[in-house]
Amino acid sequence: MKLIQVPKITYKQRTILDLLYTHRFLTRIQIQTLMKHKDKKTINLWLKDLRAKDYINWIYDKDDFINK
Repeated sequence: MKLIQVPKITYKQRTILDLLYTHRFLTRIQIQTLMKHKDKKTINLWLKDLRAKDYINWIYDKDDFINK
């Protein structure tokens, strides 16, 4: 039986996941406000890392208004 290796995440990234599971759809600004965090670059880095590790999915298409 093979064990699947789960990528490691930080405590703050775990907090972001908890917020997303609680509220379902959140923007970066909403996450930043709920975490009482001042720097948007750090939030963006955490979200980018979570997307790269396949913890979250980013739904964005600037041309498709219906799917937004």
